[in-house]
Amino acid sequence: MEKIKYKHIGKILQQIYDSEIHLRIGWMWDGGVDFLEGTKTMSVWEGLEDCIMRGTGEVDMRKAMEKIVKHLIAVYPKSEFAKWFIKEFHNETKHQNNTPNRIMEEKLEEILALVNEQAEDEGLWFRAVTAPEAYLQQELRKLHMLIESNLTLNK
Repeated sequence: MEKIKYKHIGKILQQIYDSEIHLRIGWMWDGGVDFLEGTKTMSVWEGLEDCIMRGTGEVDMRKAMEKIVKHLIAVYPKSEFAKWFIKEFHNETKHQNNTPNRIMEEKLEEILALVNEQAEDEGLWFRAVTAPEAYLQQELRKLHMLIESNLTLNK
């Protein structure tokens, strides 16, 4: 997906709103931008049980918006928003540098984002009780260290 520019954020939010996709965006301290999306009403008092809170892990609004847009297009591919976004930004992506190096850079960014997301997942980092759990966590830590050290050095 193309890099969203800061100047596009307002237009993108308006299109999400116009498409009637239920969405709330917020943040708390340094935890990054979170969003809540659902299929029903999202009033303050009711309907939130049908919604799913998702964290982007991003403190930069542009990067957070990229993750939100990517998610919304995946969940609502036939929405007016998805159609608009693909049409509006497809022309810009045609002219981008789509060399193998650029594609590899994008894939590495996705890998690093997944590693960062896993690092915050309490379900992966619980206190191991059994030997297989301890071994799995040990190997996962090794993999994370390898990926983080190589990808962050290249930035």
